[in-house]
Amino acid sequence: PGGRGRKPAVRSDALLLFVARGFGTGLVPRAPGTAGSLLGIPLYWGLLQSGWPPLAQALALVVFVAVSCAIAGRAEELIGKHDSGEIVIDEIAGMAVALFAHQPTLLNIAVIFALFRFFDIVKIWPANLIDRRMPGGRGVVLDDVVSGLYASLLAWGIGF
Repeated sequence: PGGRGRKPAVRSDALLLFVARGFGTGLVPRAPGTAGSLLGIPLYWGLLQSGWPPLAQALALVVFVAVSCAIAGRAEELIGKHDSGEIVIDEIAGMAVALFAHQPTLLNIAVIFALFRFFDIVKIWPANLIDRRMPGGRGVVLDDVVSGLYASLLAWGIGF
């Protein structure tokens, strides 16, 4: 028997949760979102070092966001809670979006990291609306993408 009612393999669920939890950073006892956000930095760095043209880097980031939505949605089902603090793949995606198209200096990364954490915590419209009303993994991830865009735009506005 197979089909829709078939339970997925336990190993694949464990791997999916490991990725959704940011390779364990989502399980740190204090500020898992902050810990997970740090993983957006190597993702950004990897895109920079890929040698791909900027358009291909942007497309790869869009694909990562889309995959993150799917992973976060399944992780929600497995954990049994909407936007569990354990799920930090959304912070990874949001932080990578925030850093995208900025120079990779330590100061830029530090400022943008702080701005992203601020916007991710405060959730200024429409991030708050997405967080409250959009179901599943899209709601988990896209509010962080909006926060990343806000952080990026403010960083540009203040000269970073």
